[in-house]
Amino acid sequence: MVICSVERQVDVAVVGGGPTGLATALALRRVLPADTSIQVLEARHLAAERGTLIAIEVNGFRALEAIHPRLAHRMYEQAVYSRGSQWYDEVTGERLPLESKHDAAQILTSTFHFGTKLADVQELSPEEQAAAGGFRYALSLERTAEAGAGATAGAGAAGGERLEVRARWLVGADGFFSRVRRQVCWWGSVEQADLRAAGADWPKALRDADRDMTVSYVPQAFGKGTCLSFAARALGAGGSEGREAGFWYLRAPVERLQEAGLDFPSPSPAPGEPSPALARGLAVFAHLPADVRAFIAASKPERVTERGMHIHDTYSHVPGSWQNGRGMVLVGDAAHAWRPDGQGTNLAFEDAAVLGACVREHGLSDEAFRQFEARRVERVASILADCFPPFKVRTALVHATSFDPLWSPTDLPVPVASTEEGLAWSYETIRGIVQRRSGLELGPEAPAEELEARWRQGGAGGEQPLVAGKRVEESFSVEV
Repeated sequence: MVICSVERQVDVAVVGGGPTGLATALALRRVLPADTSIQVLEARHLAAERGTLIAIEVNGFRALEAIHPRLAHRMYEQAVYSRGSQWYDEVTGERLPLESKHDAAQILTSTFHFGTKLADVQELSPEEQAAAGGFRYALSLERTAEAGAGATAGAGAAGGERLEVRARWLVGADGFFSRVRRQVCWWGSVEQADLRAAGADWPKALRDADRDMTVSYVPQAFGKGTCLSFAARALGAGGSEGREAGFWYLRAPVERLQEAGLDFPSPSPAPGEPSPALARGLAVFAHLPADVRAFIAASKPERVTERGMHIHDTYSHVPGSWQNGRGMVLVGDAAHAWRPDGQGTNLAFEDAAVLGACVREHGLSDEAFRQFEARRVERVASILADCFPPFKVRTALVHATSFDPLWSPTDLPVPVASTEEGLAWSYETIRGIVQRRSGLELGPEAPAEELEARWRQGGAGGEQPLVAGKRVEESFSVEV
């Protein structure tokens, strides 16, 4: 029950406090005057002890580095590195003649979401805008009493309060609001203690794999609409060296839930009851090898999340659908939702960096939002559409990535005379982190002409793979 209202006026309201919204807010903060107010609004309560698995690749790291090098450094510091993924038949568990190598980073990270629920958004009429002093959007948010003292600091409303926000500019970074809902995904995690308590062990494929490899279970006829499962075993999970945990992910079409006699979306559990997500995922994936099912079943129910994946057709973009010309723009999955395949978060980080650059060039304006959409649509569609091996187009575009830094040399914690010197310092910092944590030797930064040549060749192939634009003795990925 709403017990009182709190009113707030902001220049920019960013709806969504996940990686996309936070990166976008940081990018805008770097290019807007200090007196421009930015408010990030996040709805969810704590969903699980861990969030999802995300893969940060070359383009994601470069986008974070463009916002501020310390963002990329922190990812490398908290990461669990992985060189690639091995593939297995999802029924027999037999090894398939497929293997993918990573040139970047996968991130297994803990993300906690609390806050205010967005109840309504209204665009004010021209008359209302004039009366409100130029504010264009009215957002009505509620925080339930259960949020308690742990709610996100600064959200502005205590338990049971309603927060009324007037915003001049609105950034939608709130995820899967899209046209199609035909995929369902589950994410979960298992610790060594959970396996012992359940009398289970790591799946054989994970026991046999190198410690820095992940495994995937797929049908031999892999393609659109098929089930997919993924598992990783990581030391140093979440940046805690020596701690061992497993992470898993399942994906299936909605029809598979119906075949298992399950409704979609999942009914909400009664107060005090555990989430049914784990049981539902196991019911859909009853065909997995026994050791894989036992590994998944050892997860604590509160660590398992089920989500419907709301997918946009990459070729059906209508100009103006990412921004309305009246102070609103969409970024990340809110603009171009796609099934999880390793590029969603990376493209969202790209969105943040490019939107920041457009705002720096055109000011906080509708023209900046239009330029953002125009610059992003073709690249995003090309990367997302190339979603099956060998990923030739995607790999080429991901490796031929560069962004204008949103920072200046004086923003860095070391004395540098130019952005070029700042980037060189950043590369050396990353090299030191990777060598200290993994023993891998990163070579010098690859020159821009080498990146261009590799792009023209149609991929990142060759004897010496690149990691975030640097030579490395062997490909690897990173998991936080």
